[in-house]
Amino acid sequence: MWARSLPVAKGIPERLSLRRTACQKNCLIPPQVVRIKTSEGISPMTAPARSRKDSGKVTLIETILFPLYLLLIVACVRWAVHRYGWLGGVVRLILVFVVLPLVPFALGLLASAIYWGMPSYPTCRTGKCRSSNYQRRTLDKGGNALFCGCGAPYRKRGRHFYEVQPDGSLRPYMVWRSFRGWFPDA
Repeated sequence: MWARSLPVAKGIPERLSLRRTACQKNCLIPPQVVRIKTSEGISPMTAPARSRKDSGKVTLIETILFPLYLLLIVACVRWAVHRYGWLGGVVRLILVFVVLPLVPFALGLLASAIYWGMPSYPTCRTGKCRSSNYQRRTLDKGGNALFCGCGAPYRKRGRHFYEVQPDGSLRPYMVWRSFRGWFPDA
């Protein structure tokens, strides 16, 4: 009834209009209250995985797994209360369902703290070129090297960064130390 009386933007068929959809979904709300612009529609190519309109809904897998998780908690608590008493049951509930899941999370944070701040390459010997200025190119004598913006060749092996000498030998330049950064390699 109200959908026919609403104006539809030019070039968009009435069946695709967001105004018509909003009025049909909100049939108890008069059309003056529903203010949805046709330009606000999200393209299916750029739509996020879960849009705002269905963020409160539960998926099928959540509907199945959440009760199973609750049953697992109840079974563990009943077993712990039966075996260790109420205090032991509560302590084990906290240990198993709160502390133990945090252990892999903490290990992941530790690993990311070690490697996150590690820039790919240190500054060059002149101090002018940063990590983003290096380019991989082939050497005259074969093999690859990283060339900074100044033109000096370098190689990286693990945590060590070497200068490539004109004869092809490697001279230690810098080494990465966890939580501290790049330091001169002695």
